[in-house]
Amino acid sequence: MDGYLQLMEDRKIIATLEKSNNVTIPKYTGVTTLKYIKNVGE
Repeated sequence: MDGYLQLMEDRKIIATLEKSNNVTIPKYTGVTTLKYIKNVGE
């Protein structure tokens, strides 16, 4: 094991890694702030 999973194992956190082709990421439901946005050409 290497990287993040190794770090978790070193800290006695149980984690497993599973490969999958059928991954679904739910849409973002939070609030989007437009603090640093501007129109192109300004």
